[in-house]
Amino acid sequence: MNKTLFALAGGAAAILMPVCASAQSSVTLFGVVETGVQHLTNVNAAGASVTNLASGNYAASRWGMLGTEDLGGGYKAMFRIEAGFNADDGSNASAASFFNRYSQVSLGAPWGTVTAGRTGSVKFDKTALYDPLLFSNYSNISLGQVPPAYLKVNNAVKYQSPSFGGFNVELMYGLGQEAGALHRGLSFGCESQLIHYRTICIRMSGITRRSPPRRSPCAGATARRPRRSSASARRPARASP
Repeated sequence: MNKTLFALAGGAAAILMPVCASAQSSVTLFGVVETGVQHLTNVNAAGASVTNLASGNYAASRWGMLGTEDLGGGYKAMFRIEAGFNADDGSNASAASFFNRYSQVSLGAPWGTVTAGRTGSVKFDKTALYDPLLFSNYSNISLGQVPPAYLKVNNAVKYQSPSFGGFNVELMYGLGQEAGALHRGLSFGCESQLIHYRTICIRMSGITRRSPPRRSPCAGATARRPRRSSASARRPARASP
C-alpha cells in the first residue's frame, strides 16, 4: 500500500497551560491536536484508493499533566500522565489503557533520576529524539525499524544518570507481575550514550561590485575606444611613399 499525503488540514496545535505554579511546585496541563487529509493508493488487492481524515500523521494527538515538587537539596518529586487520542473521531489511541503514553512517578536527585510506572523504554529514550517526526505515522516507525511494542514498558523501574561530560547511562527493569512465572512478561534494558557537540564556524567572503549609476536611454553618451596597454599590439606606422 502506498501512502500519499495530499494536504495537511488541521496542523498541530500545542497547548501549554500552567495550572498552578510557585517557586517550589508546579502542575502543567499540555496537549497536541493534529489531524490532516490523506490520500492512500493500493489499499487492497484491487488497487483501490481512498481519501480520508487521519490523526497523528506528523504528531500524535495527546493531552497530559506534568507535576514537579521541589524537595530541597537538589531533590525533586515528579509525575507525568499522558493519554493519546484520535482527533478525527475522538476515540482513545489505545483500547488497552487510558494513559497509554505515560503514567509514571519520578524522583530526581544529584546522582540521577529514578522513575516507576508506565514509561518510555531505553530504546525509546535513546532513539526518539533522533527522529524529526518523533515516531509519528509518517516517520521511521512506519518503516518497521523500531517495533511499537518496545517503545513503552509497563510496571517498569528506570534509572537515568546525570551527564558526565556528555556521557550518560540508563538502566530499566520491567516486572512481569505474573504469579508463579516471575520471568514471564518481564523486560529489561541498559544503554550508555556519549553526546558531543562541536561548533563549526563557516566564514563566507565575497566581492561586492557596485553598479554604475543608470543613464536615461535618451541621454547622449560618448563612446571611447579602449586603450591598448601593450606596445606590441599597436599598429606600425605607415611608411611614406
